[in-house]
Amino acid sequence: MVYALTNQRAILLCNGKHLEVTSFAADGLGDLARRERPDGSGDLVLPRELGRDSDGDAKTSELGFVGVKDVKRVERLVRELHQKS
Repeated sequence: MVYALTNQRAILLCNGKHLEVTSFAADGLGDLARRERPDGSGDLVLPRELGRDSDGDAKTSELGFVGVKDVKRVERLVRELHQKS
C-alpha cells in the first residue's frame, strides 16, 4: 500500500494482482475514525458508502491509512485539508 495526501485529495494505491487506486476528494474527508496504538502508530479510517443492501440499509466499507507511524499527525493533516475545501 502507498498513501498520498495532496492539497486536493487523499489517495490510496494498492498493488496486488493489479493496481487499485482509490481517491477521496477533500470535501469528502470529514467523517474520520482514528485507531491509535500505544506507540502512536495506527489507522485512519475513511468510511465510504457502497450502496444499499436488499433491506435498504446502507452498506459501508472501511478504507484508509493503515499502520501509519504517527496517526494523530496524519489525522490533523487530513482534517486541515477537509477544512480548506
